[in-house]
Amino acid sequence: MVLGLEIPILPHKAIEVFFRILLFLLLCVTPGLSQKTQPEGSSLPKYDLHTETKTKE
Repeated sequence: MVLGLEIPILPHKAIEVFFRILLFLLLCVTPGLSQKTQPEGSSLPKYDLHTETKTKE
């Protein structure tokens, strides 16, 4: 019994290109999203002269 419903099938090459693009985006976007952002009110740490090591030459 055929009801006349046609399901379009994409060519193999188009599916392969689609999955390659999807994999590329997944591999590039995931590390970028996992980066921590700095809080709004924080500033860079200040340099402390007392932690500097002095050596003799």
